[in-house]
Amino acid sequence: MKRISLFIAMLMATTAVMLAQKVQKGTYWHDGFASYHANAIDRDGTIHFIGGTLHEGGYQFALKPTATPGEYKLALNEPGNDYSQTVDYDLKPGNKVTLTTIAGTQVLKFFNGAGTLESVLYKFDGDLEQVMINDWRTAFAGTYVDHAGKKCIFTPDGRCQLPGENSLKPYKVEEMYEMPSDIITTASGKQFQLHITAKGLELWSGIYDNDENFTPDDNVLALTRTASPYGDGRWAWASTQLITQSLAGCHNAEVLRLIRNEIWARHGYRFSSSDLQQNFSNQPWYRPVADNATIQLTDIEKLNVDLLKAIETDIRKQQ
Repeated sequence: MKRISLFIAMLMATTAVMLAQKVQKGTYWHDGFASYHANAIDRDGTIHFIGGTLHEGGYQFALKPTATPGEYKLALNEPGNDYSQTVDYDLKPGNKVTLTTIAGTQVLKFFNGAGTLESVLYKFDGDLEQVMINDWRTAFAGTYVDHAGKKCIFTPDGRCQLPGENSLKPYKVEEMYEMPSDIITTASGKQFQLHITAKGLELWSGIYDNDENFTPDDNVLALTRTASPYGDGRWAWASTQLITQSLAGCHNAEVLRLIRNEIWARHGYRFSSSDLQQNFSNQPWYRPVADNATIQLTDIEKLNVDLLKAIETDIRKQQ
């Protein structure tokens, strides 16, 4: 009887592993900007995804399994139709896609023809709007000071305390084209468009109207980030959570380069680029190691480094 129970337990465990190595029909996936539903599987195992952003639909792609568990290739959506997919416009049919689990989250990694990571999708519960709101809150989160040394705080749970205020109060992330934007309304009714900089934040004061137009006035509050709620560094979240396209997209290419290299700096990496070495040498938490070869990134950090590099490269191509 014990042998039968052990056999059943082993069979169940093996089945669970096999299922984990496959994309399941009915699951939802996102990159922080668009979401997809795995809505159909062909007899040959090809799985079809349809989706879109909060503003528009029509996004689609398909994956065909290979002989290697957890590995797919981008496929045609339907026989006879032109290839159509919007996970990443640089990807082509036949490009490799792998399914893995990082920090308890299933991740689809999309590679280009050269084998370099291009984009990722994360399995989730289907609430894309909340994902995007959380991404903006993460991007804003931190402690800052203005030119007079007055403190300003943005928290990961969506509260802020502006210079001169004495308490944290909720702020609202406003929508533009049906998607969360970089415009916020504070509890006191003040409205700002937030611009993320290499040093911190710029709060552009103005009015956001019912036609989704933001009209700035001449007041710009420049803030310098002094601490992150996620740990050492200005963008410590890059070492603690999986990065999405929308979170990375809150920053320009210059800042993305700093975020990516700050991941290495938290491990004491010695930089050959003089500007990076000088930048991180000025940070009180930076402790350079004797040998870069001893540095080991976490699985989250490894994926984030590769994805940040891909997004940064894509932004520079478009400039």
